[in-house]
Amino acid sequence: MLSQLDLRYYRFLKRFKLESFKDISYFVLIVLIMHVVWRIWKHQFGFHILGIDVLGPAHEWLTEQVRNQSAWFLNHILQIHTEVEGETFIFSEYSRMGVTRACSGLKQFYQFLGIIIFFYGSWKKKLWFIPLGLLTIHLINLFRIIFLSVIVIYKLEWFNFMHDWIVRPLFYVAMFLFWVWWIDIIAKRPAEYYEHQDA
Repeated sequence: MLSQLDLRYYRFLKRFKLESFKDISYFVLIVLIMHVVWRIWKHQFGFHILGIDVLGPAHEWLTEQVRNQSAWFLNHILQIHTEVEGETFIFSEYSRMGVTRACSGLKQFYQFLGIIIFFYGSWKKKLWFIPLGLLTIHLINLFRIIFLSVIVIYKLEWFNFMHDWIVRPLFYVAMFLFWVWWIDIIAKRPAEYYEHQDA
């Protein structure tokens, strides 16, 4: 059924010479739908299903990993004194930064999973590609937290701009590049795929 819908959509786009935009339109649609579902699930249901907090433990565990690993890097590699008190990094008496659930990267994990799971390609390849993508997203998140910590210490007035417009988009740039790698190299369909389907 889905393959038939895909073929019809391809034929529709081809009538307007827009078939090259098919996959990118799927990418945008999947990201937007998953974003809307996440927000509804978060704000209307608190990530609960049948009264069970489905994502709470994962959120807490992943946030703790991000917090501890970032603090270790700041302390041992950058030699920036960093104390962790609850959800807060304390750099000095006057300098601190919150690292909360929103910093866990779990939403980006969920979006990346959706993008690769719902796109075509063999499951055998997805079984190694998905963990590689998740690891990359986690490393980008650690870089984000470490970079923002340095900004808080040395250029606090830049924090909001850097947080909203520089480091947050890194997640989506990474997901897009992984998706391009997936459809153009790993799961690439032959050029005549839809012509064979038409036949």
